[in-house]
Amino acid sequence: MTNNSIVDGPVVLIPKQDVKIEYSATTSSNCSNIYRLQSFTITTPEGIKYIFGSCGDSNDAIEITENDDNAFWQASGWHLKKIISADGTNSIILNYTAEKYRYASKASGHIGSNGSWPQATSVGGYWIHAVDIKSYRLNSIQTSTETVTFYAGTDRTTGTTADLGANTDGSLSGVSNAKLLDSIKIENGSFCKSFILTRSFFQDNDATHKSGQYTDFRPRLDAIQEKSCSSSVFVPSHVFTYYGKTGNTNYLPNRLSSAIDHWGYYNDATTNPHSGLNIPYTRLPTYSTNTTPAISITPMAGISNRESNEEAMKWGTIKQITYPTGGNTLFEFEANTVWDEAGVTALQDEEVLTRNWDTGNCADDASTNTYTSVSKVFTYLDGAFFKWEHRRAANYGGSCNSNPQTITISVYQGTTFICSKIITASQSVLSSGSPIIYNFDSFSGKLTDILPCLQSNTTYEFRFSGSNSASRFTFRKEITLEAGTNRKIGGLRIKKITSSDGVNTAKDVVKCYNYNNITTGLTNRSSGVLYSKPIYGQNFSGTLGFCNSVTPGYVTTHFFMDNSIVPLGSFEGNHIGYSNVKEYYVGTETGYYSLYEYKNDPMPSYTGIPVAPAQPRIGSGELTKKRQ
Repeated sequence: MTNNSIVDGPVVLIPKQDVKIEYSATTSSNCSNIYRLQSFTITTPEGIKYIFGSCGDSNDAIEITENDDNAFWQASGWHLKKIISADGTNSIILNYTAEKYRYASKASGHIGSNGSWPQATSVGGYWIHAVDIKSYRLNSIQTSTETVTFYAGTDRTTGTTADLGANTDGSLSGVSNAKLLDSIKIENGSFCKSFILTRSFFQDNDATHKSGQYTDFRPRLDAIQEKSCSSSVFVPSHVFTYYGKTGNTNYLPNRLSSAIDHWGYYNDATTNPHSGLNIPYTRLPTYSTNTTPAISITPMAGISNRESNEEAMKWGTIKQITYPTGGNTLFEFEANTVWDEAGVTALQDEEVLTRNWDTGNCADDASTNTYTSVSKVFTYLDGAFFKWEHRRAANYGGSCNSNPQTITISVYQGTTFICSKIITASQSVLSSGSPIIYNFDSFSGKLTDILPCLQSNTTYEFRFSGSNSASRFTFRKEITLEAGTNRKIGGLRIKKITSSDGVNTAKDVVKCYNYNNITTGLTNRSSGVLYSKPIYGQNFSGTLGFCNSVTPGYVTTHFFMDNSIVPLGSFEGNHIGYSNVKEYYVGTETGYYSLYEYKNDPMPSYTGIPVAPAQPRIGSGELTKKRQ
C-alpha cells in the first residue's frame, strides 16, 4: 500500500502468498486523520476471513503512537477483531479494553535534541526517547457457545515494580493504565474453569548500571494453576524456573543496557559506555581527503565489547517446567556458532597506569613528581592503542578549587622529557549527593595520535600524574581473535532436552543436538551460516547535494554508527541458519540419531552504501531431507 496523505493503491504481498487482502480507508487527505486506514480483511484460500481494526462496533482496536511528547499521534497497529467461517455462519469475536503506557528507547547521545528530549535517566546516565502508546488489551474471545475472559490486575505503570512508564497525555485521561494478566476463565454453558497466573519480576539491581526507573523491571511467569471456577476442583500448578546469574538469580539487565553483543543479546560487558558510540574497536581503511594539501586519515573508533557471552545470554531463559503430575522437562541451551576463518580484530589490554582510581583525591598529588610509571618498547606502533578513563574527584570542592582537575601522561627517555598529553577530568554529575559523584569519561584511539613523539624499537618510560581526579590509562594492542574456530554469536540454540517422570531417573528421555557440518573432514565445524556480519563504519566519497544551505560538492569523509549499517537479519527475520542438525536419543552425541538437512542460502555480500534492502530467499530454511 502507498500513502499519499491517504491510503490508496493495490496491496502487494512480499513474498507472494495465496491470500486476498482488502482494506477500508477514508477518502480524507487530511494527515491529521490518524484513523484513515480503518480496517483490513485477509481471506485465506479456504475462504476464512480475518478482520483487523474497525468492525463498526465502537471498539475499533486501532493502536496509536506518539514520540517524545510531540503531540503527533499516528496509527501503528490494527488488532484482530473477528474471524468468520467460509460459509459466514460462524464467527469468533475478540473484544478489547483501551489502555495506555510509555516505554523508553535508547538514544546514542543528546546532540541536536528535540525540546526536552532525549532525557537522561536518574541513574546510569542513559539517554532515552519516550514512546507513548494507546493500545488495546484483549479482555474476551467469544463464539456462539464459548467465552474466554482475560482478567487484568496489577497496574504496570505504578508501584515499586512498575515495568512500563505512565502516560501523562491529557488527551488520554479517560484511558486506563496498562495492566498485567492475572487469570483466564473459560465458560461453555455450565462448564467453567480458570487458570491462575503467579508472577514475580526480574530486576536490574546493579547500583552503577541500572537506570533507576521502570526499565529496570521485567515481569516473570512463575506458575499457572488450573481450577474450577468455584475453586472446588483444582490440580497442582505448572511451575516454571529460569536460568539466572550466580548469586543474583532475579537479575536481568535494564532494557537500556549497553552491555549487548552485535545482535542485541546481553553479554555482561558492563564497561561499555552507557551513552554515546557503543561499538567495538573499528578501524576503517586509510584514505586521503580532497583538500589541498591532501591529508591521510585512518579512521578509528570504539572501545566496547560486543562479543557474545553464552552464560549471560542464558539469564532469564526457561530452565525447567514442572508438571502437575510431578514430572518435568529440563532444557539446556548453548550459544549459536559459525565457523570463522578470518577471525575478529580486537584490542587486547596490556599494562595499566592508575592515579587515585577510582574515587580521586583532593589535591595532594598535583605535582608531576608524584606519579605511577611503566617502561615499554613498541616494535609495531601502528598496532599500539590506548583507552583513557577519568573523572573529577568525588570530594572536589572548597580548597580543591585552587588546583586544576587534570591528568597527564608524560613520556621520558631516561631522565629526558620527550612529550606529554594533558586532559581535564569529567565535569558531568552522576550523583548529586554528598559528596558529589562525577561520571566517568573515556576515550580511546591510536597511541601516536596523542603522543606523536613515539618511535618504534625505543624504550620509553610513561609517567602518569594528576590532581583532583581519578584516572586509568590502559595500553592496548591490535590482535586477531578466534581465527579458524567456531565463533559464538548472538542467541541460543537447544543443546539437550531431558523429560522425566519425577520418580525414576532411569526412565528419563534425553535428546541431544549437534549442529556441525556433516561433510567429511569438516565435521568439527559448525554448519551455521551467519547471514550478515556487523559493519559500524564506512568511508565515503561522492557528491553531496543542497542541504541546510550547504553548497553541493564532492567530499571524501567517513562515519561511524551505533548500530550496524547493514541489516544483521534476513528478510525472514533470522540472523543465522543451520544446514545440518543431528538429534540423538541416548543422552549423548553417540549412537542412534536423526539427521535433518536444511536449505540455507547466504545473504548477498556488502557492496557499500546505500545498502539494498534484504530480499526474500525462497525456500531458505526449509527442510530438504531427513535421515535416520
